[in-house]
Amino acid sequence: MEDRIKELTEQLETQYELHKTAAARARKAEVEAAEMRDRCRSAEGELAAGDVLRDGFRSDKERVG
Repeated sequence: MEDRIKELTEQLETQYELHKTAAARARKAEVEAAEMRDRCRSAEGELAAGDVLRDGFRSDKERVG
């Protein structure tokens, strides 16, 4: 009986460590995903600003030319 308890305790400890590792990886992935979303939003903003500048230059060029 004691051997069975020891075996089950070891299995439980292993499962706990696996769960802890998986939870840490999931948290890390969530942080990385949030950072990527922020980077994408920033890049989209820069692209939009570039489009506005390009359109402005086009308008200026058409007026001058």
